[in-house]
Amino acid sequence: MRTTIDLPPELHTLAREIAHQQHKTMSQVITECIQRGLGIAPDATPRIDTTDSGWPIVTLGRTITAEDVRSLEDE
Repeated sequence: MRTTIDLPPELHTLAREIAHQQHKTMSQVITECIQRGLGIAPDATPRIDTTDSGWPIVTLGRTITAEDVRSLEDE
């Protein structure tokens, strides 16, 4: 999907440099950065499993732990 974002000049320069060094497009570099920031593995694809009860479980990224919840409650 195409979209337009405004990047500060220093981030644009850094993304362009990383893309050049890694032989990737800027779009690929920015996508990977967003995925890491959201806790989603860059190569992760959504996985859908079904429990014994028939309810689906959709896995999109890392597992949220009780410690994650506690740290967010403290904020």
